[in-house]
Amino acid sequence: MKRIFYLFFFSHLVLLSAAQDVLCNGDAYYFVAKPNSNSSDFYRIKLGATPTVELVRTGIPHSITATAYRFIDQRIYALDANTYELLQIDAEGNVQVLGLPEALNTALLYTAGAIHPSGRHLVVIGKDKQSLEDELIHTIQLYNDRHYAGVNSIVNDFNASVDDICLDPLRGTAYGFDRSTRKLVSLRLSDGFITNFFAQTQSGVGRIGSIFFDSAGELYGIGGSSTTSDNTLYYINKLNGIITPLEANIPSGGLTDACACPYSVQIAQEVQPAIIAPCEAFTIRYDLINHTASARSGTTFVDSLPSNFSIIEIVEKPFSGTSSGVGTNVFKLERADLLLDTNTIILRVEADEFAEGQYLSNWDLSGTINHIPISEQQAAWEVRTTKLLELDNHLDLKCETGELYLSPTLENAHYQWNTGDTTRILPITQTGTYSVTATLTCARAIDSINITTIPKPLRFSLTAPTQAQAGRTFSLGIESNNTIAHYSWKASPSTGFSCTDCPNPRVAPVQNTVFTLYAEDQYGCTAIDSIAIQVPFERDIYAPTAFSPNGDGINDLFYLQGISGIAEVVNLQVFDRWGNIVFEQKNSIINEQTTAWDGTVKSALAPTDVYFWTAQVHFVDGVAEQGAGVVQLLR
Repeated sequence: MKRIFYLFFFSHLVLLSAAQDVLCNGDAYYFVAKPNSNSSDFYRIKLGATPTVELVRTGIPHSITATAYRFIDQRIYALDANTYELLQIDAEGNVQVLGLPEALNTALLYTAGAIHPSGRHLVVIGKDKQSLEDELIHTIQLYNDRHYAGVNSIVNDFNASVDDICLDPLRGTAYGFDRSTRKLVSLRLSDGFITNFFAQTQSGVGRIGSIFFDSAGELYGIGGSSTTSDNTLYYINKLNGIITPLEANIPSGGLTDACACPYSVQIAQEVQPAIIAPCEAFTIRYDLINHTASARSGTTFVDSLPSNFSIIEIVEKPFSGTSSGVGTNVFKLERADLLLDTNTIILRVEADEFAEGQYLSNWDLSGTINHIPISEQQAAWEVRTTKLLELDNHLDLKCETGELYLSPTLENAHYQWNTGDTTRILPITQTGTYSVTATLTCARAIDSINITTIPKPLRFSLTAPTQAQAGRTFSLGIESNNTIAHYSWKASPSTGFSCTDCPNPRVAPVQNTVFTLYAEDQYGCTAIDSIAIQVPFERDIYAPTAFSPNGDGINDLFYLQGISGIAEVVNLQVFDRWGNIVFEQKNSIINEQTTAWDGTVKSALAPTDVYFWTAQVHFVDGVAEQGAGVVQLLR
């Protein structure tokens, strides 16, 4: 038989999609390695008032750990927990294996990872697999194919066990949570020194396997109440280490880790004054705030102002870089170092005679800040030929003296008031209509205002009896030359008021007291006055010699009595004739009936008899006294 073999060749068409950038947009990226497997699930966590979790990909064929975000190429870098290979991960969970880092100690366990502020290294902490104590720091090179793992020691005095680290986007300090002390720790990458002296112990948190900053500089973590759980999203106060759980449905697994892009640059602008006249100069200030953990060299900042503006002076700029733009409408700063925190640029700009309208800046920031989100806070300004003076908004009162002024803000104008004055600031001494013409280089402004009242400086005095009986209620009064709009009463030593924001509060001091009123009138001017009330102190405290706890509402209770508020009853004890304690009251106040003796002993009615009592009392003036007596219980 002739056998014919058919050989089939199958052709597989593989569609390769381009790698997707991991955007620096405030999201966190979370990996959950399944127990006893070599695969991980990939999630995206959207932070905010109500955090949400979105599954990106399941079954990534690696046990992913020590994750960190690198802004230079917008990728996540990590290690495979089983093979120790360096991984590069894109936004869709596609993994490129970069090989085993040279000189990496594979005898240790790695769960903590962060990208160095320069973006050139992945920093990981190696820990003992049995004790889980941190042993060393590896810095894995990301800028060449060797991926050499440099090494540094760990220095601490409490045998730290940190499951993850992240870098402060502004200061570059590394933070982590130490499971051995249950405290937030900070780590210096330069020498491996770990400290937790600044943080409070968090008794309800067992571990935080993932810790990361968002682009606003807020610190978050994922962990749980035990050392094996990772199912809770936390907000972490990096100043005191207090950790607060947030509402979020966080998936858990055998090995978890998360990271986020912590970097941003903020540009804030201020224009002074915001309303100007044609041909007048004004100031534009830019604050470039670097939250990227290191200086950014080679930065270029350009602002193209409208063509009818001209830069007349560069008042301030960063120390490095070259600037240009004087005599033109375009400011340019090139090859500058964008230092940590705030970098300020101040320009003096002039509008031409045809510049009437509203304007915004049109800036561009580029250089080594690529891939880092830039948040903008623009300030609008306006050029006017009318309503430049707005005298209604420039009526100023000196509260101390009652002097009233009109003070328009066009400093370079020539002023002509209807009073004949030519100064910019005009004192107002009587009611009437005031008008002014302000002449500028290429504009003229006119405005007027009618003054109907000349305010008086706020003056008032308090009225009350100079001496009062302890505990007796009376009212505080006030005599003022002006209408008072807001009241705020205080007392020293503290005592009760019927109200603290009214003109005539009722009080009942039990000792010498100084009452003070902070007042504000309808013009926003404030004043203060005090009055001292002498209260002769009376230490009259007495106890009933008999009581009848029969439920008729008359003399049913036994307690110490006197002027309310003058003393604290530290201890009151009642004994029967054989010396047994039948009642005890601690840390109450005079006249307190809710904790008084009701004539029962262990819920049973005490018999009619004579009982003995002792008491220790502390008065509000600091004097302590003891007393004793007898009381007859009648039924």
